[in-house]
Amino acid sequence: MGMARGIRKSAIPLLAFLVLILFPGCDLDDYCVAKSHPLPGWFQDAKFGVLVHYGPYTVPAWAPLTEPGDFAQPGYFLNNPYAEWYWNSLKIPGSPVSEYHRRTYGEDFSYYRFGPLFETAASAADLEAWADLFAEAGVRYAVITAKHHDGYCLWPTENPNPAHPEWRSTRDLVGDFCQAMRLRGIRAGIYYSASYDWAFRDTPPVTDMVSLLNTILQDPEYVEYVEAQWKELVEKYAPDVLWNDIALPGGFDRWRFWADYYRDHPQGVVNDRWAQNPVELMYNLSIAEGMEEIPPLYHFDFFTPEYRLMRQVRRLKWETCRGVGWSFAYNRLEDEETGHILTGEQVIEMLVDVVSKNGNLLLGIGPRADGTIPETQQAVLREVGAWLKGNGEAIYGTSPWKVAEGTADGGAVRVRFTKRATGGESRLYVILLDRPEVRKVTISGLRLRPGSKVSLLPEGRILRWRQKGEDLVVFFPGDLPPAAAYSLAVNPIPE
Repeated sequence: MGMARGIRKSAIPLLAFLVLILFPGCDLDDYCVAKSHPLPGWFQDAKFGVLVHYGPYTVPAWAPLTEPGDFAQPGYFLNNPYAEWYWNSLKIPGSPVSEYHRRTYGEDFSYYRFGPLFETAASAADLEAWADLFAEAGVRYAVITAKHHDGYCLWPTENPNPAHPEWRSTRDLVGDFCQAMRLRGIRAGIYYSASYDWAFRDTPPVTDMVSLLNTILQDPEYVEYVEAQWKELVEKYAPDVLWNDIALPGGFDRWRFWADYYRDHPQGVVNDRWAQNPVELMYNLSIAEGMEEIPPLYHFDFFTPEYRLMRQVRRLKWETCRGVGWSFAYNRLEDEETGHILTGEQVIEMLVDVVSKNGNLLLGIGPRADGTIPETQQAVLREVGAWLKGNGEAIYGTSPWKVAEGTADGGAVRVRFTKRATGGESRLYVILLDRPEVRKVTISGLRLRPGSKVSLLPEGRILRWRQKGEDLVVFFPGDLPPAAAYSLAVNPIPE
């Protein structure tokens, strides 16, 4: 194959030198294929996805109710709110999880005993019901944890863990998931933990940022294992999204892997969590702070802040990920105390804000071990879907305007902007995140062109408007009904 489109010929000698020196054995053509891969339009347009955490950790399904924060803060891992990290928390003496485990299961109850219990429960899981719910919610892509940090595989892998070959599902949950999603027009992606596998090696627990890095497995046997499984997942399920977590062992030939993936799946995307050294890990941490350039020797299609939003429009494509609650996986405590569970209105506001700044929202959904999704999570998804059914025009397939945020009515109403400018279509969407108190709204700093039309979604009713200096006043025919957000379509886009 020739040099990939998008790499300047004048840069090839320098690139060749850098690639050959820093990545011995790396093929320059593989490098060019990966670096020149354009972001597929479907991912830019999709805006809303879900990330399903499913595995043996859903049997105990327990973590303390502490708000997610910075991994570097003292005591974070001792009180880790992520139920999918149950095994790691169990290894930390004095942790709330270790105390809960001792009281509930006893001192000698091994985490491995959750595997058969999960296998039995998951055998009857209705993944078709998941897909129906996600379709109703307006989800455009869905990602499943094929292997999380505990190393349990959600498919009958042909490359089993050599130390624990039974540590895998006999039911092909990944295959059933991908099939169910695609039958409903939802793109299917795969999450894989390449940095950790607590069943492959008995490593010390992660307790701070130092051990977070030091316990990433690097030995050649593990690298071979990860490469075999990632390749198997790609060949068997053709995922639309490759969602690697934390980092990647240093010996993994990622440039060849990415290039082969793109050659076979040009519409595929990969996230940013493929770092192989501390410098790249530090870069990953800096992206959310405003970094807008991808280093020549690194690659991703989108970056993934966790439980975090951006303050402004980002040039690089991003995807924020977070659970409906404080854990990605199901936490039984969140059935009992729901005050911190996001409401449908909060998720809608978050989605609007993220999209206005060139992002996607990947919302974590945590089924129980038997595959049932808690009603609290279902209710959130259905509320989001009902809003998107009438307002999706302002979300799907849009791009950021020149500014993302605005205000109306003297700051009482928060405003976000998106736009659609394809072919002969030209619209600015003005999304009000608060309900105006009167039958009009005054949007600060928005000047329309003469003859512009303003309509209210979803009906598309034309609204009367007038310019008041630099502000736009829009009149409603009556009181607005209660809603999470209100979408105004302005045609054409203001200058």
